[in-house]
Amino acid sequence: MFENYLLNPSAIAAVLNILDQSEVTEPQVSSWIEQNKTNAKYYKDIKCSTDQPWTNNVNGAVLLFNAFKSLSGGKISFVKTEHSPMLTKWLLENSLEELRELSNLIENVLSGS
Repeated sequence: MFENYLLNPSAIAAVLNILDQSEVTEPQVSSWIEQNKTNAKYYKDIKCSTDQPWTNNVNGAVLLFNAFKSLSGGKISFVKTEHSPMLTKWLLENSLEELRELSNLIENVLSGS
């Protein structure tokens, strides 16, 4: 799921702060993710592999929806078509390496590898 590549606490905090003029911090987002990432509702209907990182198995869109809602005090709901591009742009500008795996995957698909 594309949103799994966007689970970066700094990016999430930055986007929430743009959207709400709030002061959500990266440690607050990290803490929220740590407390919630093992909740079964983020893995419903997903076949999980225990030999992969949790970010490969989680439903990133649902996790982001709940993170945005919780961290904004209920004011912001994550909307894929609006917020995924914002998170992606932040990552491209501030933490390009976070998207390296995705970039490599796209490159391999396009080249037929």
